[in-house]
Amino acid sequence: MAIGWLMLFLVDLSLNLFVASHRALTKCLLLPLLAAYYVAAAGQPAPLVLLALAASWLGDCLLEMKGKPFSFAAGLLAFLAAHILYTAVFLLEARLPDRPGLLILLLLPYIVYFLLFYRSMRAHMGRNKQLILLYGIAISVMSLAALLRAWPPAPPIHGLTFLGSVCFIVSDSILAVNLFRGRTRYDSFWIMATYACAQLLIVLSLIA
Repeated sequence: MAIGWLMLFLVDLSLNLFVASHRALTKCLLLPLLAAYYVAAAGQPAPLVLLALAASWLGDCLLEMKGKPFSFAAGLLAFLAAHILYTAVFLLEARLPDRPGLLILLLLPYIVYFLLFYRSMRAHMGRNKQLILLYGIAISVMSLAALLRAWPPAPPIHGLTFLGSVCFIVSDSILAVNLFRGRTRYDSFWIMATYACAQLLIVLSLIA
């Protein structure tokens, strides 16, 4: 049963990436199919993970309501909730480095990337600056929590959690450039490809 849900997820993703028609529909089906796979494969699915997937699904649907004045802010808030929920899940199995100074070193790439990216995009963000700033902090903390979950001697499969979080950052970075600086070639393809990889890798790491 679980493999069937996974195959449906991959078929739906392929349709979204390579078939131009009905992309809003295939996008909004992705997370329910992934959640069904998680429930079937996990045995005892964690409520926080299901809530994170539900919040992500809500964010997907809201962001597809193009032209509505509330859709972007509401979608961002839904994904903000998803990242907070994922952070809580990852911290349950997080391992701190033995040396406190190492944790600061792990934080530095996130701080540098976020500050440089925010500075380059700030002039184009309009009235959503504060919400985007909060979201950027949340996704950075989520990725750091994913890294700490994968920290040795964690099982190697936990590394998928961190890879998934990086895919999330890549997807949201491309999306931000798309929204605030103008569309680029193949942007929708790479946004969805990296976003779907992010969700799938995280789920796979939580099932194992």
